Amino acid sequence: MYATSIATHAMPAEALRVAVDHAFAEARSCLIGCGSLAPFTIMCASDGYDIVEHHGRSARDIYRSVRDLLVREKPEAYAFVYDGFVDVDAGHTGALICEAACRGDAMARLMVLPYRAGAAYSFAESSICMGTVRSLFADVAR
Repeated sequence: MYATSIATHAMPAEALRVAVDHAFAEARSCLIGCGSLAPFTIMCASDGYDIVEHHGRSARDIYRSVRDLLVREKPEAYAFVYDGFVDVDAGHTGALICEAACRGDAMARLMVLPYRAGAAYSFAESSICMGTVRSLFADVAR
């Protein structure tokens, strides 16, 4: 499903916004169409965007896969997306979670798109910024 290139040219901040928007759209489509989501990263480069799925038995395996990808490809920015859970005003709910950062950022933005699963998926109208986390670029630099 992934290993796609999205051709466009934009500055890093704009490219990252486009990557995050596309990541949430792609993740929504996967959940609706397949009922599950393999974690994936959208990398922003000067010649466009590349999407790469991550497979592993544990969160540690997935993390290593993303880190190795960033070391190998050296993108300008990344958006890493996975399925998880968050606590919101309405309680504990499913959420698409996206960590996004530009190269050189010590911290990444953590965006979530809450949803409810049932006979059909129901997504929040927009994503919510939950704050920041250590950027995966920070680990790549070590």
